[in-house]
Amino acid sequence: MITTEQFKEICETQVDWNKVFGTFRDVSEDPGLKSNSDNFFRSKAFELAVCCCSPFKYVDEDGVDFHMDYNGETIRIEQKALKGFFYGNGKCKQVKMKNYRGDVSEAAFNRYKTENKFDFVMIVDYKNHKVAIASRETAQKCYVSKGDGVFSMFTPSDMTILDLDLDYFAFPSSKIRLSCIINETIVNWITER
Repeated sequence: MITTEQFKEICETQVDWNKVFGTFRDVSEDPGLKSNSDNFFRSKAFELAVCCCSPFKYVDEDGVDFHMDYNGETIRIEQKALKGFFYGNGKCKQVKMKNYRGDVSEAAFNRYKTENKFDFVMIVDYKNHKVAIASRETAQKCYVSKGDGVFSMFTPSDMTILDLDLDYFAFPSSKIRLSCIINETIVNWITER
């Protein structure tokens, strides 16, 4: 089984974080993607950005976003993108890991604390340009039940932070708004039917 340090090295050396963060910025600042109804689309764009710039295969399964082959073994990765995950005062924002979907029972919480859906969670803080990873076991130790879901209440010591040299990042951008392309595509699809 891959270790957290081995996964960290892959994330540091085989993911183009410069392009990922540039894409995240363009998507998060797109004025046509600001409504609550765009949340799922932004999340998908963030996941696809990492997929396009890494050895990760996008799978979009329940509880796992990517697969990665490591010496013949499939590593399952769950991604969470948060604007400002690291507060800077030694605290982290809570991360919603599961939605109860109406079943807020203690049995449901205990089931989530033991399920084996992912091997690593990767948290991308696109405001502070930082990436943190944690094993499933670590994430589940930090689980708390709150409202309609299960959250991980990480501290920085729970996480492994990637060493990224931001001095070499240009954060490439596009003048073309993704929201415009989406709207154009939908209109073309409707009118050409």
